[in-house]
Amino acid sequence: AVVSTQSGHYGRGNAVTSTPCVKKNTHDLDHAPPMSSRTEAPPFPPLSSLPNGFIVHPDRLNVPVHRLPPPLPEQHGNAQGYMPFPAPTSPPFRPPPPPSFPQHSLRPMLPPPSHKQAQHLVIGDSMVKGLQLPNTVYICKGGIHPSEVLQLLPSSCSVLSPDQYDAIRSVTLVVGTNALNVPKSGKVVPLLDVVYDVEKLIYDLTSIFKNARIGVYNVIPRAFTTVETRDRIALFNDIFSRHGVKVFKNVFWIKQYWEFIDHNGYLRKDLYGKDGLHLKWKGKRLMDKAIFDFQESYF
Repeated sequence: AVVSTQSGHYGRGNAVTSTPCVKKNTHDLDHAPPMSSRTEAPPFPPLSSLPNGFIVHPDRLNVPVHRLPPPLPEQHGNAQGYMPFPAPTSPPFRPPPPPSFPQHSLRPMLPPPSHKQAQHLVIGDSMVKGLQLPNTVYICKGGIHPSEVLQLLPSSCSVLSPDQYDAIRSVTLVVGTNALNVPKSGKVVPLLDVVYDVEKLIYDLTSIFKNARIGVYNVIPRAFTTVETRDRIALFNDIFSRHGVKVFKNVFWIKQYWEFIDHNGYLRKDLYGKDGLHLKWKGKRLMDKAIFDFQESYF
């Protein structure tokens, strides 16, 4: 047999003969036919043959990767002959930011309601001052303890007379931060005594306001003078949220503790004053939201 040694064949010693009975090495790429003799389609189809709006990835032929939006009309051409958006005919509309609090809390200071208008009562310590809720009367005193709250009712007849007690639909109790505080020096009220005083107060309020639902507002965080104050507040909230309100009928727990703390665990400076205890205007509106939701809810 005559061995053909054509140029362009650089095999591993394999020779291609003109005899058809010689077995070819199909794994040897050196025997691939020249490009001019191939009959299959080219690796990349022409762009004119692709569907409109498709981009073909080089590694995955004929697979749409991203669909382009249809071209916009060019009736508003610029210096380059094309504008991606129609020319504005008026200044862009910018909607006002949504309020972060209920609309009722953005009103100016509400006048005190008359006896006939009063449907809700908020009673407690100095945290009650500055609240703005519709159809609500406030009875409060700074630095008061739970055992002293009922003493405020006889002296508040000008705000809420006893003949209007049956017209009250909800009573919100905001108390506990003064009794739970542990000063660096002075007398400390035991935690169980505070829990007992609050439970007795809830029982007395349910007896006085027979047609009202009682809401116990949680003790919010404060600037702690001692670590014991923080722990006592946490235990008090846990006791009443899990067990205290379940003992009584028609008594509910209003939880808003974590909304006064930032993501780092510190008091939110936009809500608290310099003393770290009393709230600013924005903090009062946050309390308004939780108490208002309780007043308007039905269970």
